[in-house]
Amino acid sequence: MRNILVFLLFFSLSFSANLVDTVETKHNVLGLNLKDNLLIISTDGGELIVHNMESNSTLIELELKYIETFFGDFVRPRVLSGDIIGKKVMMLGESDFGKKALYFYENDKIEKQELKYEGIKKALFLDENLIVLASMSNEIYFYDINKAKVVSQKKFSTASLSDMEVKNGLIFVGCESGIVYVYDITNDDTTILPLHKDNIYDIEISDNFNIISGGVDKHAVLYVNSKRRIFESEFLVYAVGLNSNGSKAAIMSSEDSDVVVFNTDNLDIISQFNTGQSILNGVKFYGSNLLITSAYEKNIKIWEF
Repeated sequence: MRNILVFLLFFSLSFSANLVDTVETKHNVLGLNLKDNLLIISTDGGELIVHNMESNSTLIELELKYIETFFGDFVRPRVLSGDIIGKKVMMLGESDFGKKALYFYENDKIEKQELKYEGIKKALFLDENLIVLASMSNEIYFYDINKAKVVSQKKFSTASLSDMEVKNGLIFVGCESGIVYVYDITNDDTTILPLHKDNIYDIEISDNFNIISGGVDKHAVLYVNSKRRIFESEFLVYAVGLNSNGSKAAIMSSEDSDVVVFNTDNLDIISQFNTGQSILNGVKFYGSNLLITSAYEKNIKIWEF
């Protein structure tokens, strides 16, 4: 009996992960973006943090000015997404009376550019002057910073857009229809990938263009070398992550915000642990054995598995 207990304890520990650090935030986290070694944290209280993962230090901490609501209240704007290129930080956030705006931080100054489109939910850099905006209506808009306006747009379908990622000239869009659209900017060409049967919550792309997506069908779907593979979850897959070379994946796998890390070649589980967080809205790999998790609550957790 003792040998069985020892074995079960060893088995449990071998699959667990250790909480190695916490990045503190003043407000609840809305999203994460990882650019090389820089973790960009967006919150619902006008706060954006740029944290250097390599040096484990916060480089930039911004707080946007108050905005006015339809009811005449003054509140901090929600920062819906953040990105960085060179020394320029971009925030997609709320503006006065339900509008959206882009905020740019550079040389210790914040510049604001109002957007005409209220349905924008994510913004990412394509280069230092061009941004792609993702709209809930499943349109993407190409926004010129110098001209302060949209210069072109692309619509994929009538299904609502859930998530968008950018990787080396390709734009990946996940939709409520369960389809991922891959748009080649240079060739103006779209590839349609029917990965799920229902709404997609989150997508992630590796450096070698492997795809993982999570959805309401309780599936995490891997798309590698034109082949679709399914990792089944016991709960809705709200958040997914993929390491840089696409060899490891991580998903939120239960209503208790457990995380499963697995090998993408054979779907073998590498680690499984409980985050102690509410419903996850972000899972990011850093390096070979670190995982970053976030939820709609204060603070980011960093795990070693």
